[in-house]
Amino acid sequence: MQQKESQMQQKESWLQEQEILLLQKEADSKKRIEKREKRLHSLIQLLLHENLMDDLKRVSEDRGYLEQMYQRYGL
Repeated sequence: MQQKESQMQQKESWLQEQEILLLQKEADSKKRIEKREKRLHSLIQLLLHENLMDDLKRVSEDRGYLEQMYQRYGL
């Protein structure tokens, strides 16, 4: 009986640890997404401010060009 209780407690503890790890991964993922969104938003604002509509259109279609523009503007 005590052995079963001990095993159940170990399993419960392990499950709690796994839940914490999943929550941390989720939080990290959200932070990365927010960072990417902020970076893209900054680039869009810069392109709009400089009235570079053709570049804005191109970054929406061409991932390589998007990366070039991030480098160009230091983002």
